[in-house]
Order: sequence, then C-alpha cells, then structure tokens
Amino acid sequence: MGLSGMVREEQYHPVFRGFHPLTGEPLVQNAGKPDRCAGWEGCFTPWKDVSVLLSQLPPDARKRLEALNWRAVEDTLRLMARRFAFSRTGKASEGCEHVPVGLVLAMFEHASSRAQDPN
Repeated sequence: MGLSGMVREEQYHPVFRGFHPLTGEPLVQNAGKPDRCAGWEGCFTPWKDVSVLLSQLPPDARKRLEALNWRAVEDTLRLMARRFAFSRTGKASEGCEHVPVGLVLAMFEHASSRAQDPN
C-alpha cells in the first residue's frame, strides 16, 4: 500500500461512485447506483495527554511528535489493508472468491475536536 501524493477532487469523486478515477471504467458491480455505500470514515486520535503535550512543546519537538503520530496512523492503515481489504468477486448465488484489494484513502490532520478542544 503506497501512502503518498495529493488526491484531486475530480479523481476522488469517481472512486466514491465506483468508477476508476482516470479511465471511468466501473470498478464494482453497483457502480453509479444511488444506494451504493461510498466508503467509511475513520478517526485516529492520540490520547488527550498527547494533545496537551503537543500544545506545550517547542516547534521542533512538536514536529517530531506529530511525525511519530502520523507514522503510527500509516502503520495502522497498512495493517488494516493487509488483514481486512478484500473484495468478493462474482455473484453470491454462483459462488464467489475473496481477493485482496487496495484501499483509497484521504488523510486529513487537524488540531482541534468538534468542541474546539485541543486534539
């Protein structure tokens, strides 16, 4: 699983609808259907102690701790991809096979919660 690069909106939206971002080819049987589940959201949040520590550290130490946190999230996503990223091929009524697939991810970093607490 490669974790790099910026994703542009025009590439990301087709994937949510089940289409290849560059070719427009359907990637799944229910591509474009209104009841398609576009994806899931995950939130990786360190303990509140880490948030408080980040708010008090000098900039160079803060950058190092933020990098450690980012790497922990990337490692977790790699583990999830290896263990849980599978898709069923074929129709369930005809028997099917489960094959490993890649994940399409967008990662956003933010420093506050919805309640505007340091996070």
